[in-house]
Amino acid sequence: MLKRLCWFSLALAIIALAAGREAHAQAASRVTVASVDGPIVAVVADYLDRAIKVAEQDGSSALVLELNTPGGDVNTTLRIIQRFGASRVPIIVYVAPRRGEAFSAGTLITLGGHLAAMSPETKIGAAKPISGSGENLDSDSRDKAVSALRATVRTLTRNRSAQAIDWAEKTITEAVAATEEEALKLGAIDLIATDLNDLLAKVDGRTVAVNGAEVVLHTKLAEIRPVDLTLGESLLLILVSPNVAAILLFIAINGLLIEWQAPGVGVGGIIGAIAFILFLYAAGTLPVNLTGLVFVGLAAVLFIFDLTSTQHGVLTAGGIASFVIGALILFEPSYIPVSFGLVAGMGLTMGGLFAFGFRKAYQARRLKPATGTQSLIGRVALARTDLTPDGHVFVEGERWEAISESGPVSAGEKIVITAVDGLRLRVKKIQRIEITD
Repeated sequence: MLKRLCWFSLALAIIALAAGREAHAQAASRVTVASVDGPIVAVVADYLDRAIKVAEQDGSSALVLELNTPGGDVNTTLRIIQRFGASRVPIIVYVAPRRGEAFSAGTLITLGGHLAAMSPETKIGAAKPISGSGENLDSDSRDKAVSALRATVRTLTRNRSAQAIDWAEKTITEAVAATEEEALKLGAIDLIATDLNDLLAKVDGRTVAVNGAEVVLHTKLAEIRPVDLTLGESLLLILVSPNVAAILLFIAINGLLIEWQAPGVGVGGIIGAIAFILFLYAAGTLPVNLTGLVFVGLAAVLFIFDLTSTQHGVLTAGGIASFVIGALILFEPSYIPVSFGLVAGMGLTMGGLFAFGFRKAYQARRLKPATGTQSLIGRVALARTDLTPDGHVFVEGERWEAISESGPVSAGEKIVITAVDGLRLRVKKIQRIEITD
């Protein structure tokens, strides 16, 4: 009996030791977490490349990509998928948060991970390609793009069900979409998780193929290490927002118009040029609608003509209307629509700036010159000699040659200056009004 008890105690100790080692191994493991919330653009690919390198260097058990995107650039998406394929750590794409989405490019990225998961009330799909100008592709280009993307999604879903492969192709050809439950039922994703901790608990112990090798995930008690965006990456992501791009365009147009109206100051030109360069970066990343670009160009032309015209109002109104229409459709269709309130506010601001500028210009035209010889016109002078009609007058502390336009003037009489001819003044007598009974 004693011997059996000893053997039983030894077995318990071995089991406890093994469990402790397993728990220690789980606790010592790490999971790197990257987050993408917005369109898929070039800076996102750079960010994910850096996150994968961090996960590889830290020896992480996996990299979790929390994804919420309306879509993005196809070339950038393919670059991200290729980087996933070269990763030495398993990549889990998790569509989150609740009510988030992985549309268009996000669909391919989700399917490109080693495991795919979605949060409750999320959506995935609608990956039909469009042109870089935001419009539907022509027949030949569309057929080539669709064929290439269909081949891509077939490759990404080759280990999934036939239903998942068929659905993935239809996201390209018919822009179909699915909820998280529908995607799980089709086999397009591997699981549904309420949050990150739930995800790590559910994928723990699963086996995935990474570069041809079978890897068992140890994530349940893993240390979570987030990889945040750098300041530069954050600024670039801000720039590629359609609303920010519209603001940059507004600043560029007004800055350059200010420089046109008041050359030599430089501030308006410098600010306008910088804003325009930043806008070009954003426009090179976002889908630009050519019709919207034409409207914005027309607005700039109308503003320039208005600045050189003597009749203001019609051209300004036309320019503002053209700018508002162009800004609203400049990035349409886009992943994030331009705010109508923002564009309307910019239109009103532009109208106010032009009204203020025209008012100041009108007031300036009505003012008499304050410096130079032209400022003498209308001034009262004193005849120093008889003007018959030539002579000399005294004005503003100086002696001037003058010629009378209203007959002889006696020395000491006050006269008014009517014109300046070089260094000679033209004057005439001041009319006196006499009141008689």
